[in-house]
Amino acid sequence: MYYILDDFGNSIETKDVTVWAEFFKDVEKRTLALDNIKSMFQVSTVFLRLEHGEDSDGNPLLWETMVFGSDEEECIRAASKEDAELNHQNMVSKYTAMT
Repeated sequence: MYYILDDFGNSIETKDVTVWAEFFKDVEKRTLALDNIKSMFQVSTVFLRLEHGEDSDGNPLLWETMVFGSDEEECIRAASKEDAELNHQNMVSKYTAMT
């Protein structure tokens, strides 16, 4: 399944590969948040555009928060924009406390 975001950041399924590919070109639309923490870590939350599994309710996991700069790259996925925002905030807090 292919997904894009509407103007409000809600995911929409599409079967039109051309629309999906065009959406992919706009990095800003796909990036929810990006934080650099004391030049040590980077926390990035992006819209994946493809389903990467399902949550416990069967909703597609379309958002990913990753931490770069750590010995172990940490990653968590979410089904909704709201959950992705919360995951991002939690990771930023966690890694800020470590510095």
